[in-house]
Amino acid sequence: MRTHHKIALGLTVPWVALLGYDFAHRVSEGTGTWVTDSDLVESRVFSVTTTVAIGAMFASLAWVVHAERARFADAPRAARWARRPLLVSLIALTVGFCLVSPTQVALGVKSGLFYDISGLVAFVAISGLSLSALTVGLASVRSMALGYGGRILALILPAVLLGAAAALYADAPVSPVFGTFVALVGLATLGLGLPGQAVGARGVVDGQHHP
Repeated sequence: MRTHHKIALGLTVPWVALLGYDFAHRVSEGTGTWVTDSDLVESRVFSVTTTVAIGAMFASLAWVVHAERARFADAPRAARWARRPLLVSLIALTVGFCLVSPTQVALGVKSGLFYDISGLVAFVAISGLSLSALTVGLASVRSMALGYGGRILALILPAVLLGAAAALYADAPVSPVFGTFVALVGLATLGLGLPGQAVGARGVVDGQHHP
């Protein structure tokens, strides 16, 4: 496991657990928690801290997608095409959560043109992330080029359907949380489970130096 995988998993797993807690609370109590409902957070300091932490998670996932570019080069064509919008979406979410959202919280901005535009950009980025991750997963159904992560991303759609079915059965609002679980873990583990391969400025490939 390379450094970017360790950091990405370290930043992702806690949020996956918190999303699981929020989903369980919705099913049992019928209401969300501070994890998905910012209106329940009274402390601006806590709100800014958690928002930056989410941004750091997206930054770590962007690092994984960038660092595993050599893996994508060997992946099916659809996965290669999806890599750039996936990376752009992750970077946009990083900037949004680390800079834009904390600024809005600190200044108490809850309406206005800037607020609306930033919300629209966030929606586009999240949509781009979801569709790109799903594309990578579907393209990796028969390929191990992206390691465990690619295979995990292939489970996004079944996970979304399972989550919707569970929510309907429990008479709770339908939530994409199960699909989010799979997307976050899948992105954090892209390239894992394959022989080490690193390509850098010095031309290191498979642990050997090349001119």
